[in-house]
Amino acid sequence: MSLQPQIKEIKFDSEEHKLILEAVRQRRKMSHDGMSTRYTAWAEMEERFRAYIKPTDGDAKREKLKKEGKTQYVTLVVPYDYALLLTLHTYISAVFLARNPVFQYDARHGETAAQVDAVEAVINYQQTVGEWLVPLYIWLMDCPKYGLGVIGSDWRDESVVTTESAREPLTYFGIPTGRMRDVRRTIRIPGYSGHRLFNIRPQDFFPDTRVSIARFQEGEFCGRRVNVGWNTIVKRQQQGLYYNIDAMKKNMVVKDSSLRDRGSSQLVLPDEMETFYVSPAQTGDKSKEIKNNIDLFELEVELIPKAWKLGTSESPEKWVITTGNEAVILSAEPLGLYHDKFTFDVIEHEVEGYALSKRSLLEVLAPLNDTLSWLFNSHMHNVRKAMNDMLVVDPSGVTMKDFTDPDAGRLIRLKPEAYGKDARAFVHQLQVVDVTQNHLRDSQLVMDLMQRIPGIVENAMGQQNKGRRQTATE
Repeated sequence: MSLQPQIKEIKFDSEEHKLILEAVRQRRKMSHDGMSTRYTAWAEMEERFRAYIKPTDGDAKREKLKKEGKTQYVTLVVPYDYALLLTLHTYISAVFLARNPVFQYDARHGETAAQVDAVEAVINYQQTVGEWLVPLYIWLMDCPKYGLGVIGSDWRDESVVTTESAREPLTYFGIPTGRMRDVRRTIRIPGYSGHRLFNIRPQDFFPDTRVSIARFQEGEFCGRRVNVGWNTIVKRQQQGLYYNIDAMKKNMVVKDSSLRDRGSSQLVLPDEMETFYVSPAQTGDKSKEIKNNIDLFELEVELIPKAWKLGTSESPEKWVITTGNEAVILSAEPLGLYHDKFTFDVIEHEVEGYALSKRSLLEVLAPLNDTLSWLFNSHMHNVRKAMNDMLVVDPSGVTMKDFTDPDAGRLIRLKPEAYGKDARAFVHQLQVVDVTQNHLRDSQLVMDLMQRIPGIVENAMGQQNKGRRQTATE
């Protein structure tokens, strides 16, 4: 619940603006430098989640031959870690999100059952109308995928602007004429009022790295990076939430894009696409609004207002400061929440009390999954080797062009020098031994290990145990 704090307007290019903007930049850079040790691992997990294989020169050649109509083999990644991840996510989602209502409460101070039901009804309304389930579903997926799941929340008093057609009396100098006319009216009506949840990419989360992520609430700041369109800026200005809009129009280029990690190159983020942009110089109309994406950084920081030129109080308190493109302060106001906490919730996959961040399920299973893929591919390579004849040929007695013909049922022609002689003297087939015949059996052992280590057993995968009595859950 908010205390409805007063927004502190900071004029662009003022001393206060420069001071606060630099303080925000320093904290964003501090967090970026501390968390950058995990960015490479997160990018790798995104590629493992997609079962991506980095192509080699041999793969490129085989792909070219494949396009020419010549059958070629491919190297595969066995996505068993992906299957285990989805299994774990399905189980967790069923445990926490399949209840009705999802958020259940109990009396702690002797409240009546009717009061408890009323609280559950309010939260259930916000969960349904506020569309919480999808952010919660993704939040539970980010945890085993990255090792870190981050979700944020804020309070929204939304309104809907719509246009309606109506008939009204036609007047002349305020005098009714007895006739009617059709008009179109734009009206604003109240919309949803309640909490909204939003997901945050781990790479776009900026906690205070002087404490572990599990204790991020004990840090002095916490922020997130988000990309919005220009219309969002205009709407928030009209609602009295943003200012310095004219300065924002002149600073449409991100000052330091290096402070955002893009993750895996295999993931195309929405703001990487081309964005519609019309500048006043192109249109010749200075009143034309600029349409472009803007990099917002929302920093919730515990500060002393007097030191930050935001007031006279010398007592630390939490504020939220929003900057655009690392150049313009768009908003600054006290956080104003009764619980006095940062508005983020974090979950981690691994139990570790002291590390800055934890490993993901995919990281734990990576060596075993690499072994599984190697066992499978090496067996397939050996099978292909056995299927293709390995021949020792004397080119003086046979026509070599016949051996390079890929079609089945080849006719091999002898040269005149070999006429009347035993053809086996010029062609000899080597015996091929399948040394990988036990690899599939070893693969089953590796898959069993991959299930046992994280505890994702057959029951969680929907498979019933055989040969013994079934449990009630089964």
